[in-house]
Amino acid sequence: LVLVESYWEFTDQVSPPWVDVTETILSVLYVVDVLLRLSVTSFGTYWASPGNRFDFVVSWVLFLAGFITLFDAANHLRWLMTYFTALRMLRVFRLLRTVKRFHMLFS
Repeated sequence: LVLVESYWEFTDQVSPPWVDVTETILSVLYVVDVLLRLSVTSFGTYWASPGNRFDFVVSWVLFLAGFITLFDAANHLRWLMTYFTALRMLRVFRLLRTVKRFHMLFS
């Protein structure tokens, strides 16, 4: 989904309406992931990891951007989503680094 949406964003094509809803749902799941991690560890311990810092910032930015664009009927802020899509791709690459099968791609 990230790659398909990135293609639409970077080629200035209009994505189907279901993509924005799916994007918002995924952003909510990312925020829930951050909140669950914070529920079992202190914020200081969580924040000590650069990867967790990146996830925290990206998750909240994407969450807020998703809701703003859902309610932006005139699409004034649509151009921002190109940059947020790039952030999402970086988050996916960071997650792939943790999977042993993909480790050799990033080392």
